[in-house]
Amino acid sequence: MIESFPLTHNILHSSCSTFKGLALQRLLFKDTTPFRWVSFYFFGFFFIYSYFLPFWSLWLQSRGVGSEDIGLILGLGMGIRCLANLLVASKLKNLEHLLFMLRTLILGMLLSCVLLVFSGSNLWLLGGLTLLFSALMAPSISLSDVMAIRYASDGQVDYGKSRRWGSIGFMIGTAVSGFIIEGYSEEAVLWVIILGLAAMFFYACKRPVPGVVISKELEKQGTPSLWQLLKHRDILFYLLLASLIQGSHGALYSFGSLYWKSQQVSESFIGILWSVGVVAEIIVFTLASRFVPRFSIKALFQIAAVGVVLRWSLVAVTTEPVLLVSAQILHAITFGICHLGMTRFIQSKPQQMSIPLQGLYNAIPTSAAIALTTFATGYMFESLQGNIFWIMAGLGLLALMLSVLYKASSSESSEFRVSNSEPVKE
Repeated sequence: MIESFPLTHNILHSSCSTFKGLALQRLLFKDTTPFRWVSFYFFGFFFIYSYFLPFWSLWLQSRGVGSEDIGLILGLGMGIRCLANLLVASKLKNLEHLLFMLRTLILGMLLSCVLLVFSGSNLWLLGGLTLLFSALMAPSISLSDVMAIRYASDGQVDYGKSRRWGSIGFMIGTAVSGFIIEGYSEEAVLWVIILGLAAMFFYACKRPVPGVVISKELEKQGTPSLWQLLKHRDILFYLLLASLIQGSHGALYSFGSLYWKSQQVSESFIGILWSVGVVAEIIVFTLASRFVPRFSIKALFQIAAVGVVLRWSLVAVTTEPVLLVSAQILHAITFGICHLGMTRFIQSKPQQMSIPLQGLYNAIPTSAAIALTTFATGYMFESLQGNIFWIMAGLGLLALMLSVLYKASSSESSEFRVSNSEPVKE
């Protein structure tokens, strides 16, 4: 499929070059560094996501979509994101096609949003284009992570410092979103996303130099299928740990603000709490290169699991401002350290494993696991209220226990090869 594009993987860059007669040529098409390219991509993506995640339901409602239909569309969207990650992870075989795919995904998202401008109140168009946007959005972040990880392996990028720009983009987006929506109505959500995607696409037309290169020896070995990867105990183990840790955030993401509001926490302070979590995330990504190498991969997951137990226990027992701020600071550990641990695990594997492993990570721990806990929380929240966070803390405790009990077999190695002689075939 995608691997059969020997001529087309530079199509978008070539088409972009037709604009070189414009006065903005040097600004738009001048080569850039890998760090600037991936940092801008992270910033743009998460800035856009800061509007899509909290406000897309409001935008759909402004177009006349009912609550039940909104729930159905967003629920299907989460499932679509999981499937899209798995599909791209299983089909994209060559790391050298990453740039082409990322440009294609941005352009696809941009076109789907432009079509939404003209969709009116047609439920089928609104739902279908939202699902298309979700399907294109999911692999765009997993593949950009792959690109950043590969550049980090080559010493071209500090992963933590580039990834922090995603957190900065999200924080800036959430900081100004309220003013924009209040000033221009919910319709502004779509236009901000369109403008953000347009800026991302034009910057993506730049060429990062040097490009991502895979050695001929590794290319000959082929890319493993998802099923082949899932046969390895260490991969299953770390996917399970990441699923428990990342999945524990489901209750907060879906009902955290609602619970705090029911406990007379002001809306302005709730906004501060969300910002504190993002700031803590930025700090841990900024300092990652200093402390992450000092710990083993398993130790990083154990630290994250302890953070999960502490964080959700605090949220379950108190609404004291200082303690809630402390709980949100722990986002640096429960999300940040877990993400860095999985990134380091993926980085430790051969290059040809990067795409399918990143796809599995984005499909299972950060999509399916959170979707599952969100779904379960929806059924239990009304009866349990704040006690739902004890269950989330229990997921962290389970992850910690499993990490202590797990013993790597002698055959497992962070540098194992996919095949000793022949290319892997699906």
